[in-house]
Amino acid sequence: MALSQSFHVNDRVRTICKQGELPKGSSGTIVRIFAAANCSDVRFDLFPGHRLVANSDLEIAEREVAARQS
Repeated sequence: MALSQSFHVNDRVRTICKQGELPKGSSGTIVRIFAAANCSDVRFDLFPGHRLVANSDLEIAEREVAARQS
């Protein structure tokens, strides 16, 4: 069994498959994580509102590094 990626709030992600009207490759930012359900609430750049997406349907685009910079 493959391990799922570990996501964090403010991670930039993109879809790896079509999600309703969201095309594959849609980019967004994680705003909330539901670990027990293995899904995340994502605010997509080109679509209004938040979408609940299974973590297995997402991949990291880039991590928010501003919080880690000194």
